[in-house]
Amino acid sequence: MTGVDGKSVYSFADDGELYTHRNRKLPSGEPREEHGIVIETKLPALQGGDDYDSECVISLSWVDAHFDSESILEKLIEIPTSYDESIADHVTNLYYYEHLGFDNVRLRFVDRDDDRFRIELTGACDDPNNGPDGRLDIHVDTVVRLRRVSAEQTG
Repeated sequence: MTGVDGKSVYSFADDGELYTHRNRKLPSGEPREEHGIVIETKLPALQGGDDYDSECVISLSWVDAHFDSESILEKLIEIPTSYDESIADHVTNLYYYEHLGFDNVRLRFVDRDDDRFRIELTGACDDPNNGPDGRLDIHVDTVVRLRRVSAEQTG
């Protein structure tokens, strides 16, 4: 993660979650099927970090009627803004010291070996260490085992 103060480098946990069918109820009561991914870092940071070294948890969800978890290689998922007006909620979240909106997200599934995926992920969020004027540029290139889950959400 690169912010005003430089760069922090973390390794990611070996396992994450891939939501292939996450059902959410819209404010209107209508259902909406989403897909998502959750990955998190290990502590401590490999480089950089602060006295209080916080893990980073990235949670993304998106709507794609043609999403197929069996054929997602080279699929590019773009999520321009964290907050989605149609559901009155955030669809992306980066937890780094606190929950942060995560914008301009680009997620690509680069390679696959059974349930292990190489993913590339970029985006930006406010830098909690430097106030509203600071931005963190996020770049993730990792291999993670993605456990497929189905989940129902009521809100």
